[in-house]
Amino acid sequence: MGKVGVVTPISNSSVVFTILFSIIFFREYLSLARLSSILLIIMGIIMISLNFKDMKNSQLFKISSGIPYALITCLLWGVVFFLFKIPVMVLGPILTSFIVEFGIMILSGISLAISKIRFSVPDKRILIHIFFVALFGSVGSLFFNLGIEIADVSIVAALTFSNPWIATLYGKFVYKEKLTIPQYVAILLILTGIVLMSYF
Repeated sequence: MGKVGVVTPISNSSVVFTILFSIIFFREYLSLARLSSILLIIMGIIMISLNFKDMKNSQLFKISSGIPYALITCLLWGVVFFLFKIPVMVLGPILTSFIVEFGIMILSGISLAISKIRFSVPDKRILIHIFFVALFGSVGSLFFNLGIEIADVSIVAALTFSNPWIATLYGKFVYKEKLTIPQYVAILLILTGIVLMSYF
């Protein structure tokens, strides 16, 4: 409903809630150096997808702006990625990933049935893309769970959510998209945060 340059950075800010809940409920400790690294990553995540022109023209809290949905997504993703730690510690990372991905598939099917959206099998090219999206999404979910099994959720979540820099560079080199100066600065902030994190 809203503009990508407004909705995406708000949704991607969910890592703030994940880290906050991890500190409060799992008693995770962040040194000042690690906290600084995480803040650099979060600033970069927001900057890389934020479109100031879209933000200026948005009617912030109208449903049609998409922002209320983005805020709900931000909070719920923050809760979900924080809560993943519990089933991972009980069931293990592989079974947790399978249950989550299978659950998403079932709920998507139910949503299609309820909304009465007509479904037809896409052409071969689209099916290949869907296959790789599903594969990489599932593998990403598994590696996130493997990470939080052995490390703090706050650290793994910050590194996981730093992924927009990869998508941005992919767009530049594959689709020849022109990057803005704030996007270059954002990529630099994210990479600085990641490098600093590896030292502390």
